[in-house]
Amino acid sequence: MTGAPWRIILPAPERPDGKAPPRSAELDDLATRWRRQLVADRTYSEAQVSALTDPARVCSWAPPPLHGPRITLALVDGRVIAGVELWQRRNPASWFLENLVRDQAPEFKGSGRAVVEAAMRWWRATYGHYVTEVRAHAMEGEPIAIGWWTEFLQRPPDFWGESIRGGGMTFPAVGWVVHSPPIRKGQAL
Repeated sequence: MTGAPWRIILPAPERPDGKAPPRSAELDDLATRWRRQLVADRTYSEAQVSALTDPARVCSWAPPPLHGPRITLALVDGRVIAGVELWQRRNPASWFLENLVRDQAPEFKGSGRAVVEAAMRWWRATYGHYVTEVRAHAMEGEPIAIGWWTEFLQRPPDFWGESIRGGGMTFPAVGWVVHSPPIRKGQAL
């Protein structure tokens, strides 16, 4: 977005030991504020948010071991106003976008789109030569998130059946393939 009031920060390079840089505390804080808003809006109860964020939760699309996150942020005056993480699954090898959040102030509308687009440009330039895909997910109980991804990708979800299980609760999710690997000559369709 030209003339946007924010600055995009792309993922830091991998360290020499091959590990991703540490997670962004500012993005974690923004996600915490967003979860509080989901409770205030009655999308989730406090117990449901605790179950969704429980360290022992099981996320069907994120089986360990994972590599990442590769974080893209939008900043205004040094403050994180939006961000998204890219994670790599090891088995089967694929990538997924996670924790897309933005400050809900009207002046930051569009920053979520900007970080996803920047993250995908970075991914294509850095890892796009590998035959893999990138997916995004939204919880079925979050119609705003489903609507956002549906509008952004200009299509309904591509798949169902994913979930997060934690705290004795199951949260079904839907998903989209954001980037599909190219079909090679002679490859079955």
